[in-house]
Amino acid sequence: MNVKQAVITQLIKAEGGVISGQEIAKSIDKSRVAVRKAIVSLSEQGFEIVAEQSNGYRLVNKPDVLIPEYIASFLPPELSLFYYEEIDSTNSEAKRLLSSGNKAPFIVVAKEQKGGRGRRGRVFSSPIGGIYFSLVLPTEHMKSTELVTTASALAVCKALEEVSGETLSIKWVNDVYYKSKKLVGILTEGVVNMELGQVEDIIIGIGINYEIPTFNPELKDIAISLYPKGKAPLSRAEVLGLLVKALNNTLASDFLSEYKSRCFVLNKPINVIKNDSIRPSFALDLDEKAHLVVKYENGEVEHLSSGEVTIRLA
Repeated sequence: MNVKQAVITQLIKAEGGVISGQEIAKSIDKSRVAVRKAIVSLSEQGFEIVAEQSNGYRLVNKPDVLIPEYIASFLPPELSLFYYEEIDSTNSEAKRLLSSGNKAPFIVVAKEQKGGRGRRGRVFSSPIGGIYFSLVLPTEHMKSTELVTTASALAVCKALEEVSGETLSIKWVNDVYYKSKKLVGILTEGVVNMELGQVEDIIIGIGINYEIPTFNPELKDIAISLYPKGKAPLSRAEVLGLLVKALNNTLASDFLSEYKSRCFVLNKPINVIKNDSIRPSFALDLDEKAHLVVKYENGEVEHLSSGEVTIRLA
């Protein structure tokens, strides 16, 4: 933890109260001069920090800025952070970091993606104002790697509901919807150890339309932003902390029944899209592996582990 991160962490812990420079310096084992330099730097980056004469410092306002020190102050200390102003894709960078010897767990965060990826190779629009990250976790302590995608969708859904107070829902398998439009895209990928022949790490890539004012014409009817006019109650850095906590908690729990309660395709007529063909069917249930159980018009029942579905108007 560098000085700037340590200082912002102490100011946040003070919850708007005054904390002396000497107290901050002692808590992080640094000089008061180093603390003052960090305060000046943070002020220049948008943090409103008031110097109370003879008393210390008080954090008046936390801006919605993405800087590594601020993001890290909301993350578990054991989680390494890699931050980029601009990148092709956080999932792609996560793979590169693993290939170069970095060990999970770690998180890759970007202010903007130029080559964001969705399922089936689709482009995921990732302009400034969204939250884009990839959480990389080892699989050794996971209950089941098969359920990571569904767990991630539920975790994001719950965390954003906590932030906004709004009701969100899930489209099987991994899209989070708000007001019948897509709010969040999730892409999970496994990294295989070829010698052992097993998945060694899981990359959970998440893109959230958080404070995006407008969308491209081809997206405006199907995508939505949680706070298109800004004025979100929490900064993106704070939300990242909540999301990581929710992901860790959900992955360690029995969550499938709660996921099912939020999955809006269940008990509805749907179209199953596979191999460029469309088959009308009915979404019956989810099995214990979160596979979608569907019944086709000819009476055939299938458990779908992947694929794409759309709601079919009756």
